[in-house]
Amino acid sequence: MGKALKILVSFILLPLSIAAVILAHIVYSKREQVVARNQILTSGYVKLAPTLEDKIAEPPEQPAQFPPKDISPGTSEFLEKTNEVSDFWTKKYDAKVELGAKSMFDINSRKADLMTLYKKNKLDEIEMDPITGAKKTDGEGTMQFLLDELFNKSKAQLERLGEARQMVGIVREELIETINDYNKTKVELRKRSKDLETTKAELETTKTELASMKTKVADLETKNQELTVDVQKLTKKLKDLLQAQGTSNENTAAVPTQPVWNYPPGAKGKVVAVNDKWNYVLIKLDDAFIKEITGDDPAVSKPAPTGITMSIKRTSPKEAFVAKAKLTQIRLKDKYAIGDVLPDWKQQPVKEGDLVFFP
Repeated sequence: MGKALKILVSFILLPLSIAAVILAHIVYSKREQVVARNQILTSGYVKLAPTLEDKIAEPPEQPAQFPPKDISPGTSEFLEKTNEVSDFWTKKYDAKVELGAKSMFDINSRKADLMTLYKKNKLDEIEMDPITGAKKTDGEGTMQFLLDELFNKSKAQLERLGEARQMVGIVREELIETINDYNKTKVELRKRSKDLETTKAELETTKTELASMKTKVADLETKNQELTVDVQKLTKKLKDLLQAQGTSNENTAAVPTQPVWNYPPGAKGKVVAVNDKWNYVLIKLDDAFIKEITGDDPAVSKPAPTGITMSIKRTSPKEAFVAKAKLTQIRLKDKYAIGDVLPDWKQQPVKEGDLVFFP
């Protein structure tokens, strides 16, 4: 009977032993998977943590000063009036979105917490939940506590990212408005620039006309001075004639007539030397005047005329009549002439560079 019982027990326990060995093998392989998975998760959390901001930098003691945006029209009245500015910086823009991270979240030194499933007390004993009696899996020093902290950091960073995205939209709207204002102002400036160019061209034309008028006025002043001298001379002659009335014409000597030389008005030469002691000047004659004297045909030689009376004026710094000179000698070959300065017509000393002309 005992032998039979032993045999029966052996037949019962043998399959159970085999099943236990097989089950142990399966569980052991699963245990390796769990351990490997836990190691991979731990390594992943360690790599993920530094991408999250741990602490945000403190705002500067003195907030940044942003230039106010002028929203008043670009008209001249606002050169003296106080212009209106936008409230973008004070009411719409939040500078805290610019704050970076003071430090990143680092759990590399807390790997042990990632490997700890149950919370333990100071005696390294697993704590029990006083209500449920179950082993506690949360609390400082556990995997759950560390993962909750990681989640909170990620959530806070996501909220800041959302605020930054919202602020980007606000800044974009402000930028679009500023660009539209800039484009509008640029079109107006182009129109004003064109008007200024037109006005500048008109001013240049007016300036040229004024310069021409100034030259004409100067010529008129010169002629007026000459006429004034003529009037003075004629007045003197008239006075002399009136005083000489009663004198017999028979006693009056015949006055020889002087030839009258008529040449086109304009400049005929320039004074190149002056002799104040003997009261004569050396004149460099223009080619055009030489041609007027000799004629159009250079083959036909004419004697150089003498006794030609020419006027002298100064053009700088202000155009003014100076005197008259009578040509006593003309050297056509050298294009020079010598003239005596007429004392009655002399208004001021003749200088080198003075212009010789016919009025």
